[in-house]
Amino acid sequence: EALRSAEPHASRWDYVLASGMLAIGMEVHPAKASEVDNIVKKKRWAEQRLADGCGLSLSRWCWIRPAGSRLQFTPLSPQARRLAKNGIEFPRARLTAR
Repeated sequence: EALRSAEPHASRWDYVLASGMLAIGMEVHPAKASEVDNIVKKKRWAEQRLADGCGLSLSRWCWIRPAGSRLQFTPLSPQARRLAKNGIEFPRARLTAR
């Protein structure tokens, strides 16, 4: 929301959670195969804004599917491989510690 007025048409990443030296990106979005390219685009946008604005580098990029949203592709699918190639974790129901 903080950048909505400055970039109203940007594909914005939802959240960056930080504590001490640990920072995690979290995108809450339905886990559809057709959304993978959008999620990758959002990550690239966030990386650029973080690099330009504060030099912050995230240790994890997590895709969280909303409650009631079904997972619509598998961990072995081409979409899952595209996520992995771009450093985004496979969609899950909740954020977990690693």
